[in-house]
Amino acid sequence: MRIFLVTLLFMTSLFSKSIDYDSDWVKDLPKNEQICVVMDLSKRVNENLNTLDKPKTSEDFMWNLKTEVYSKGYISKLITKDIHLKKIFDMNIDLLVQFIRGNIDSKSLQSAMEKNTLKLIEYLKGNYKVENCRRYQSFYKNKIEESFKILMGYAKLAALDNNQKQRNKKKVEIKKLSEEQMNLIKVVINTEGFINEDLYNEFWKGIKTYKLNQESRKLIEEEMIFVQQIQFEIWNSALESIKQKKVYKTEKLKKLIQKAYTLFSKNPTYDYKQIQSSIDKIDILLNSAVDQTPYYANGNVIYITQDLVNQVLSGLDASIERIKMLIEPNWNPIVKERYLNDYANVLWHLPLTKSFEIIKIDGVDKKFISYSSIMDFNSVVSISFIESKISNTRACIKGIANRLGEDTPIILDKYFNGFSASEASFNINDTNGKVYINAQCIATKNHQYSILSISNNNVDSLNYYNELLKKLIIKK
Repeated sequence: MRIFLVTLLFMTSLFSKSIDYDSDWVKDLPKNEQICVVMDLSKRVNENLNTLDKPKTSEDFMWNLKTEVYSKGYISKLITKDIHLKKIFDMNIDLLVQFIRGNIDSKSLQSAMEKNTLKLIEYLKGNYKVENCRRYQSFYKNKIEESFKILMGYAKLAALDNNQKQRNKKKVEIKKLSEEQMNLIKVVINTEGFINEDLYNEFWKGIKTYKLNQESRKLIEEEMIFVQQIQFEIWNSALESIKQKKVYKTEKLKKLIQKAYTLFSKNPTYDYKQIQSSIDKIDILLNSAVDQTPYYANGNVIYITQDLVNQVLSGLDASIERIKMLIEPNWNPIVKERYLNDYANVLWHLPLTKSFEIIKIDGVDKKFISYSSIMDFNSVVSISFIESKISNTRACIKGIANRLGEDTPIILDKYFNGFSASEASFNINDTNGKVYINAQCIATKNHQYSILSISNNNVDSLNYYNELLKKLIIKK
């Protein structure tokens, strides 16, 4: 009796609360039907538990165990017509609780669980027919699936809640970043964001000022990268869903969703309901991508097309790279070869964000592709190109100048790596004062390229422009 009392006390915090899903339909089923449904739920739970990420820390390990305890505890509560079967379930739950409390070792746990499993198999063989169970499980399939999803969701959240309480008892302090640092992170994470040495130094000055401990820093870093990675995989899944014309989730997305529960359980300031809410929205987005129906996000209404997804993925890819640069303990941007097309690459130390627009040339739609890199709050560089045999680089420069508000640019003809080129430097006035532009157009056999540097500082614009040209290679 004492052994079950321990389990009961462990579970009280969970089962004393109202469970927000309708389990009465299982409790009220005839005995044979109820047990068949319960065994189906149990099988699904075991399969789901086997998909959880391999724990990397003791806290992850405990979360996995507690998820198993809570999920099987929920199932046990549904068994109302077979007391003997319920007892076998409760014995397994108690063994897990005893292990969590440190009262038994892993070898004893495994041995006892195996014995109980054999008891369960023998009992089911003697009292229930497999063919009948298959019929009942098929009949209640949809309701079982719905109950299983909600059951597992509550079990995982309950395990998170328990982990959090244990951390609070140990008085483990996770310090938050300052508001200023959070604003800097937003600049870096934004798909139109940037990072440079000044921003980096400002961020790390705050780390030292607020004396964030190593555990806090590691958690913040992990969360920042994770959020962008899961966003990337959501949109990657949207791309595949559009191609396959059905909802598709990449294997990496599935693993990241499971990881969400474990990762954010480490941060007691995080709203766990927000995790579940965000995960629920994934299916809405993917369905909108497949059906090409309007998707509502942050007050905007959009169609999730393949072109939109590709642009979002490019922005997220650049964002992830910037975050990794930000959390490095030393400012050390690495120059990488950035692919532009089959004929052109650039060696650049910052991520490039890809975008495009469709323009008409001689009545034919052409894709104008641009790779841009924001250098600071006031400066941006870009390399753009379009597949075209037009070689009028002066007209290209004039077109750029006219779009930016300069009617009569002074154009110089020159060569770039043996290709015909034209360039111009000019400035315009906007609401914030003067804006300085350096531009060059290059004509090759199959493409026309335009290189731009824009800044409110004349020297910065010229320096970024020259640096970009030095690092650009266009093959013949």
